[in-house]
Amino acid sequence: MKLILWIPLLLITFISCDKFDEESVLTNGEKISLELQKMTQQEDINTATVFVYYSSYSVVKDSKPFSFSKQFIIVDGTYYNLNNLLSYEINSHTFFLYFK
Repeated sequence: MKLILWIPLLLITFISCDKFDEESVLTNGEKISLELQKMTQQEDINTATVFVYYSSYSVVKDSKPFSFSKQFIIVDGTYYNLNNLLSYEINSHTFFLYFK
């Protein structure tokens, strides 16, 4: 009798696990990555300039090709965590990315 009660409970649990929205389990960096990837296609963006804040903003990589990997943008072989992205701009087919 106990087994009969457990079977429906297990089925409900498995069914509810399948209903997770994939975007609800993404990190903020992964969500930003998806957003930037969409803009890359829409705006024909092909380079990125990276600014990192130390005591003031410094250009780290200037107008270099880039790619994405999960929550990272890779600019000229260097990985930047998009969880640390403070803001960005688009100008002349270039991302200007400001990291903390």
